[in-house]
Amino acid sequence: MVGIQKARKLLPIIKYFRSPLALNDLTINRSLLEQINLKPVKSIEFSFSPFFSHTYSIRQVCALLYRPRWRSSNDNCTLKVNVLSDKSQPQIQVTFSNGSVLVIKTANLTDREVLEFIMIECSRNLQT
Repeated sequence: MVGIQKARKLLPIIKYFRSPLALNDLTINRSLLEQINLKPVKSIEFSFSPFFSHTYSIRQVCALLYRPRWRSSNDNCTLKVNVLSDKSQPQIQVTFSNGSVLVIKTANLTDREVLEFIMIECSRNLQT
């Protein structure tokens, strides 16, 4: 009985390590989507293996950028998808019009983080 009484006085078990507000930071919201500008981008190449376990983020970003609304920000931007069968890590290669190349390995990233990387580099290349 003493053990049960001690257990009742303990703090409740913490169910989540992150607050529910922090979980909302991982989703893509409308304000983030309105900032997408592909003007300095020459081409984007998505390479992933469907047999690799961490392909969710690259698939979501690929589906998002293939929509006509975001493609219309730069009509000269070519989007290419390479489906590999060698269980290689998923990666996105963004080539800018000034010749610089951004390679993003998306295995451990969320789709929001990938979009933020692309948007930061696009804004840097717009300024130069």
